[in-house]
Amino acid sequence: MYDLSIIVPIYNAVDYIKDTVEILLKQNIPFMEIILVDDGSTDGSEKICDELSDSYEQVKCLHIENGGPGHARNCGIECAQGEYVGFCDADDKPSEDMYRILLNTMKKNKANLCLCDIYSERDGRNFGFPWKGGRIFCKEENVDILLASMLGNVDDDCMEVPVWGSSVRSLYMKKILDEYGIRFPTNIRFAEDLVFNIRYIKHCIKSVVIDKVLYHYTFNETSLMNSYRIYQQKMYEERCELIENIMQEIVEIDKTGELRKRFLTSQRCYFHECIGNSARAISEKGWKYAYREIKMIVNSDIVRVAFADLKIHNMKRKLLYNLIKNKNAAALCVYYGIRLRRK
Repeated sequence: MYDLSIIVPIYNAVDYIKDTVEILLKQNIPFMEIILVDDGSTDGSEKICDELSDSYEQVKCLHIENGGPGHARNCGIECAQGEYVGFCDADDKPSEDMYRILLNTMKKNKANLCLCDIYSERDGRNFGFPWKGGRIFCKEENVDILLASMLGNVDDDCMEVPVWGSSVRSLYMKKILDEYGIRFPTNIRFAEDLVFNIRYIKHCIKSVVIDKVLYHYTFNETSLMNSYRIYQQKMYEERCELIENIMQEIVEIDKTGELRKRFLTSQRCYFHECIGNSARAISEKGWKYAYREIKMIVNSDIVRVAFADLKIHNMKRKLLYNLIKNKNAAALCVYYGIRLRRK
């Protein structure tokens, strides 16, 4: 059995795989395995995975049909033989001592979970934590403080979650993953890490936060264009699916209603994003199409509930949220149309 299994889902990442594996091999962990999960790549990534597996004893390769990152990670978990499990995206850059630090911290504190800070190349900043210098969470604090901070903010004016619930910043125990059947959801392609963390943190006795950047989250130009400037069909339906997944996970542990209250602030951000996305359809599908989609979003029951009780002080956001609350699809279409033209 290994001390650590690092799972790397790979899909058409031919330009990044070798560099990422090279960094992982420098972690200085003797009993470690690196599991490359080729998710049906078609750009030659699959061949590089095989070459790396043949060249290094620690590197193992698994080829599967394309099913998305959640499915790829799940396949990696099934094959993992390590006591602890970590995840790394093929085009990101963990520090050369990241997993050694996380592993030693978990062993020293007898913890079930360990998280580090992340630097985002796109945003040009660290994601950070609300707890300076790190923190240890015990028993109920794992859900009441750590998980709550991943679900949303207590302040309606703040659109950012206090803790970004990504799996690549964390180390998990294989025993807990297997004992409770914890896996990534495969029916969603957005924030599946958050659902995974909710499922895991429910069963944590002790978690440790390290207030240090050990992981660099990178973006290539293609993914930037796809994510932020091009209309994404079915975004609203996918966000609703995510919300349903999360609500199902937290209902049994939300004793005071605080988790649902926090998650409402995140839901508003999701729908804000969906309306902006619908406005992007103007350039390729026309104003009428964008208007109809925005009207459908603001008239839905799930959006009505999310925007029903607002305490917003920021005037710009208050105006925008009131347009959504009052179902003013025409004004929203014009607002976002003008805003997108200026970019």
